[in-house]
Amino acid sequence: ELWETNRWASDVEFGRQMLNGVNPVVIRQINALPDNFAVTNEMVEGSLQSGTLDEAMKAGRVYLCDMKVLEGLPFREGYFSGVPLCLLYVNGNDQLVPIAIQLKQKPGEDNPIFLPTDGRNDWLLAKIYYQSAHL
Repeated sequence: ELWETNRWASDVEFGRQMLNGVNPVVIRQINALPDNFAVTNEMVEGSLQSGTLDEAMKAGRVYLCDMKVLEGLPFREGYFSGVPLCLLYVNGNDQLVPIAIQLKQKPGEDNPIFLPTDGRNDWLLAKIYYQSAHL
């Protein structure tokens, strides 16, 4: 099997596409999480190579892609697009990787935060869903 056949599914490729893809202008470095994205340190500690989420934000290693611009856009009947948020982290190899994805703007029980530690298919589908809105 060629490595290239599965590269699209990797977290590193997802991060690369945030910077080099069709819409690189939505990514923002953040020093605090927005109120509607309740990511905790415990949720992402396995994705951070050291320290806490707050420390990573203060060090300038955390970025947010917020697709709020899509909120309220009309769609053809029967079609739907989410309005996701994606939290990204610059790891020790200077690679931008996703560490949390929420598919809708309004937090709630029907809107979980997906993490790389979730099942492989759940995490992959969250990334695909985000990318579908991002395009």
